[in-house]
Amino acid sequence: DCWFLDHPEDAHPDVARAGQVLRRAIDSGAHVMTSSNATTDRVRELFGAVDVSTVHLGPPPHDPQERRTAPALGDPDAPFVLALGTVERRKNLPTLVRAFARVAAEHPTAQLRIAGREGDDSPALGAALDRLPLEVRSRVVRHVTVDEPVKRWLLDRAAVLAYPSLDEGFGFPLLEAQQAGTPVVASSAGSIPEVAGAGALLSLP
Repeated sequence: DCWFLDHPEDAHPDVARAGQVLRRAIDSGAHVMTSSNATTDRVRELFGAVDVSTVHLGPPPHDPQERRTAPALGDPDAPFVLALGTVERRKNLPTLVRAFARVAAEHPTAQLRIAGREGDDSPALGAALDRLPLEVRSRVVRHVTVDEPVKRWLLDRAAVLAYPSLDEGFGFPLLEAQQAGTPVVASSAGSIPEVAGAGALLSLP
């Protein structure tokens, strides 16, 4: 994705340096390869008329017989909404937390499981969680460390994958959820419509 170019203040220093290398390479005549048409279009907008080609990524390896392991946290029998990915600003997770407060009022046993490493939006996510009523907050489960068997269990058991991202260059969790037969609700930002196709319910980012 081009989030780090549009929002350099959010970019890790290493990623920011990669952007500088990209600019120099383009100025030297490099041909750019992207993983989605949405990113191809954005690169052309940002850098002018440059040579850019899209090479779509394939779905991650998926073995239906692969081992699944229930996580130690949360009620394993309760229905849940799953968010999967590092807690970055572009993932828009505080908005998902606020939306879950409305879902929780209508579905008194539902959980929200947020699975992914801490990132630059962790403070905002924590603040959003702190604003929830105590009973609702108790139904939000954080999985900071997720190995493959736990991730497969989460994807298989989720009632829905929620993906409210503000920008995506591809979006592997979309394909992983579809491989597991899990419904997807997502924003329409970046490459999400391109990757999810007709297999997701999309809304404005």
